[in-house]
Amino acid sequence: MFKGYSQDGKEVAIKRLKVSVDDLAHREMEVADFLIGSDFEHVIKVYDAGKDADSDHYFVIMEKAERSLQDLINESAPLEQAEAVEILSQAAKGLMEIGEVVHRDIKPANILFEGGKWKIADFGIARFVEKSTSLETLKGFLSEQFAAPEQWDSERASPATDIYALGCIAHCLLKGTPPFSANSRGEYKTKHCSEMPPQINGVSARLRSLVTSMLRKSQESRPGAARVLNSLGLLASESENDQENDTKGDHALSVVNANVVEEQTRLEAEAASREREAERRQEIALEAVQTLNEVAIRLKDEISELAPDAAVDWQDGSLEHSWMGTSNLTLALSHGSLNMTFPKSVTGQVPSLGRPFYAENPFTRCDWDVLTTGLIKLTNDSSNYSRSAALYFGSPTGDRNYRWYELSFWALQGSRDEPFAQFPDEGAENALGNRMHDIMPNGAPRPIDDEDTDDFVRRWVELFTSATQGSLGRPSSLPER
Repeated sequence: MFKGYSQDGKEVAIKRLKVSVDDLAHREMEVADFLIGSDFEHVIKVYDAGKDADSDHYFVIMEKAERSLQDLINESAPLEQAEAVEILSQAAKGLMEIGEVVHRDIKPANILFEGGKWKIADFGIARFVEKSTSLETLKGFLSEQFAAPEQWDSERASPATDIYALGCIAHCLLKGTPPFSANSRGEYKTKHCSEMPPQINGVSARLRSLVTSMLRKSQESRPGAARVLNSLGLLASESENDQENDTKGDHALSVVNANVVEEQTRLEAEAASREREAERRQEIALEAVQTLNEVAIRLKDEISELAPDAAVDWQDGSLEHSWMGTSNLTLALSHGSLNMTFPKSVTGQVPSLGRPFYAENPFTRCDWDVLTTGLIKLTNDSSNYSRSAALYFGSPTGDRNYRWYELSFWALQGSRDEPFAQFPDEGAENALGNRMHDIMPNGAPRPIDDEDTDDFVRRWVELFTSATQGSLGRPSSLPER
């Protein structure tokens, strides 16, 4: 930014665009062209814009302001309710005036005081709402303390995006700080997208509910600029005594309304948090399925090398619907048959496996956190005996250090086909907890991926060998040593 002078000697601000990508520069110039000559009351005037022929730099020439809202916040926040409402009203009027444009970077530093009024400035990453051109080059440009959830998720911004930022500014004015603080970009993203904003105390319930509604996670549920401006106008129209009384003791109905809005916002934040967690778990589970597929290939290759005549059937098919796919590996020789089954994908629900992935941890009373499961089963045809083990991708301690484990169980009352698989359910949860139950673990969970894949393959090759010989049967004692 530079200070300059017009031909009549008036001070102006000159912004040189620090961009080398023509698309970025042209976007700002396009918005500047839209603003040139406009007579907006609460938007910083743009006098001229263009490319300098000598330097090839892009410049925008605009009103020179006295100070920014950030300066006021640094000096005086938190402000009295009446002053904060007046500032928010002027900013909302600016948003109404530029209703055709989404600013995308509303923050205190971009709200400037000039000519006795607060005005919106710096449309550096603004765009026209109806533009269909790609904004991939702009999605990384956001101010962490004021960016809306849709910006963090690289979704299309709308006027509601600016309303969210204005809600963050309201927190700055009334509390002295933005609604969320964090130590990293990732933490900011989590808080803006999933956490309930803190309550603003010491203000009227009507203002509290308005600010809360502006910070809702869903764009569609936030109030529009006209509604925000109308609500602020009603607050401003109250007399100073009425405002003082309202702050000390709101009408019971206003308090109820504020509580309802906050509860709705809390529920929405919790739903957003669950959705994001489900997406995270699904992404991890998808990679886990690919890893288990590689383990299965290792097992198949080892048996095929040792017994070339073993029948191999690998079905990468589906069950009831195409998205409910499973991978099924079956190897058979003489009296033995080995089957390994696991999700082909991690969407939908596979009846034979429970679920390809768990959007939420299926266990609540034990330390395990399970994301997806598989099954390995061995049958001795001569004795009609089978043993099986569940394959859990998760963490026995819930610390998110996920990997694949082999688990099997046995029953206190005895069962012919032991040990057996048990998918994540109440029985498995009781067995994996710290108390006696009618189902018990068959020893400690065994990791089977990465450096432990060789042990897994060796163990099941030996069991398969016993099954082919007709000698595989129920262990003499459980748990196995």
